[in-house]
Amino acid sequence: MKLLLLAFCCVPLWLSGQINSRQELEILLSEDRFDEAIAFCEAQLSLKSLDVYFAHELASTYLAKGEIPKAIQIIKSYDFARLGGKSEVLRADIVLATCYSKQGEIARADSIFINCRKRFSFADTSLLPVQIDWLNHFSESKWLAGRPFEAIDVLETGYDSLAQVHRRFKGQGGIVNNLGILNWSVGKYESSLEAFHLAVSFYSDEFGPQNIRLSKVLNNLGVVYYHQGDLKKAAEFYNRSLELRMKLNPDPHPGDVLYHNNMGRIARDLGNFDEADQHFQQAEAILRSLGAFAIPQLTEIVELQAELRGLQHETAEALRLFDQVLAQQRQYDADDNSRLASLFYKRGKILATEGRLVDALADFEEAQRRASSTLSLPHPQLVAYHTAISETLLALNDKPGSMHYAIQALTAGRSSGPKISYDVEEYMHYPELLAAANQLVAVSMAIGAEPDNVIKTIDLAIHLLEYLRSGVRYESRATLATEAESLFSNAISFAIKANNFSLLFEVIERSKSFTLRLSQNEQSLLGQSEELDQLLNAYRDNTVRQNYWESQLADQPKSSEEL
Repeated sequence: MKLLLLAFCCVPLWLSGQINSRQELEILLSEDRFDEAIAFCEAQLSLKSLDVYFAHELASTYLAKGEIPKAIQIIKSYDFARLGGKSEVLRADIVLATCYSKQGEIARADSIFINCRKRFSFADTSLLPVQIDWLNHFSESKWLAGRPFEAIDVLETGYDSLAQVHRRFKGQGGIVNNLGILNWSVGKYESSLEAFHLAVSFYSDEFGPQNIRLSKVLNNLGVVYYHQGDLKKAAEFYNRSLELRMKLNPDPHPGDVLYHNNMGRIARDLGNFDEADQHFQQAEAILRSLGAFAIPQLTEIVELQAELRGLQHETAEALRLFDQVLAQQRQYDADDNSRLASLFYKRGKILATEGRLVDALADFEEAQRRASSTLSLPHPQLVAYHTAISETLLALNDKPGSMHYAIQALTAGRSSGPKISYDVEEYMHYPELLAAANQLVAVSMAIGAEPDNVIKTIDLAIHLLEYLRSGVRYESRATLATEAESLFSNAISFAIKANNFSLLFEVIERSKSFTLRLSQNEQSLLGQSEELDQLLNAYRDNTVRQNYWESQLADQPKSSEEL
């Protein structure tokens, strides 16, 4: 799923407060009016050719727009060392490093970030803007490199260092807001909520209760509640965010896109497809009015519309929209293989739902091929793509191929068997791993694998399920319940087929325990628990009867014909 939160700030939230031109620029940047900000910086540079502050802001704004080559060109065009002093030199290097990280040149970016850190101390109060820039951008670089826990550590450690020197400081809200984003990305929802509520307090103190930053943090709170499955709370914060933004500027604004996008997701999840469609169409209309700058966001909205058509079983329209998104993405950024892989995967899921398995397999394999050019297991995208290929091959009766991809997904590309090699504390990708474990159980049963191996895989999958129940990155309890139902159904079927009463008893008891802790509907819970008990009792009675008659037959004397 795409990140719907406020992105990491690519421009600083600080300014001197004494120069009107800088204050005016700050307003433009805070409202994401990037084209106007660029024109403003260029005008200032033409008037004050020696004020490299505006050169830095110009490069930062191009970076925020995604025009990385232009940002790099500007940074390299100015002699920051001669014209700006230590502070501007450091800030220019930080922007350059961020450009490299966004281009995937992580080692190059890390080298510059580390070099910058050697040139300042958190105790130097004159370099506070540099310190804030470095923390926000270096942590963002870690996150882009797929190292979110390192990113969190960078922000938390740096923030603590600054807090020892300054009780309150400008830019404090931006740091804790980014900390909330990072915690959200790894499924630490409570920590994320704590950070966002703190950001609300800091932004209110620094900029007053009526400011655009506050509107964005309120939206972020809505996103976290949405991913916790609390749709009512999510809608409340989305509406508060929009209400505040409308007070500040009633004209159509890119921030309205977030609102319609998020409310559309809520309507979709509630099954209100017409309402969801209306929100997505409104978001699309706003984005199209923004021109070329809106192309990345526009492809995401059309993608949401395509997924919605798939849920409505309007396959032809869903596929047409996915083709449109793929064409737009190739035109805008043909080198973004991770994004293209995601689109092929989602189109493949729709094809698979419609029974077009060969076409679906082609899309899944294309997704896996593209993603493998930039990612490696255990990245969640690759885990999901391997699992999808395994599921499709099994449906096409290619059991050996299905087993191969199931093991690859679950063992980070190793072929040493279903032994998971991921560190629970370091990876947040367990939903994808759970699906992979579930698939390996299904394939193992289909090919008649050794019972001990199947039991180990079932035990692993249940372990992952129990870990996930605590809330790690699952978007809703319903999603987790669906995966749990599939797992326990497979496990019960295997236990019955293997005539393994002890395994059946353990699986059913764990299923009941899991359902008890997950269910929000007491009647539903009682019904499921009674159904499992009936199954257990029926199988136990049948086993008792079978064992009795087998023992009776064994005690009977053989017939004369047999003698």
